[in-house]
Amino acid sequence: MKFIFLDADGILVDAVKGFCKVHNKTNPYNDPDNLGKHNLDEIWRMSKQDFWKPCDQNFWETLEPMSDSGLIYEAVSGFAYNNGYTMAVLTKSGLGQGCLQGKKNWFDRHFPKLSKNFWVGFGSKAVCASPNNILIDDYDKNIAEFNTCGGTGILVPRPWNADKEHNFEKFIERLTVYK
Repeated sequence: MKFIFLDADGILVDAVKGFCKVHNKTNPYNDPDNLGKHNLDEIWRMSKQDFWKPCDQNFWETLEPMSDSGLIYEAVSGFAYNNGYTMAVLTKSGLGQGCLQGKKNWFDRHFPKLSKNFWVGFGSKAVCASPNNILIDDYDKNIAEFNTCGGTGILVPRPWNADKEHNFEKFIERLTVYK
């Protein structure tokens, strides 16, 4: 079986917007000095505990979709269908109470077909890497680990990764290389 794994936060779910709201902060990626930096707790100089504390089940359930989430979903589902892949969500658990249930409920509401294939990791996503599997992610480290372990990782351009931009077209170019 071949899988194409979609990360949740930063790919389909606008977690950055939610983190800004819950911590009463402005979007740090409006500042060019923060482009390419992934960890908001470090940008905002917060402890991990303080950062995750308000991120309860309701926080995860009420996040907004990314502006291009529908486009990404359609592109990946078309690719999966045409190339014999099974689509699945591969997400990590945050440290807040109720994170997993909140994320699952979010997918039930926004992408119910994906909700049926919802995988949660507590360590490296590379445990799911194999020559037949693809990971769609926004975190450079996850992509590098997945590739090192024999899978194919495709980085979605976002302001917090090496691409330092939000660019759907660049993602589509990367995806179509594997057709």
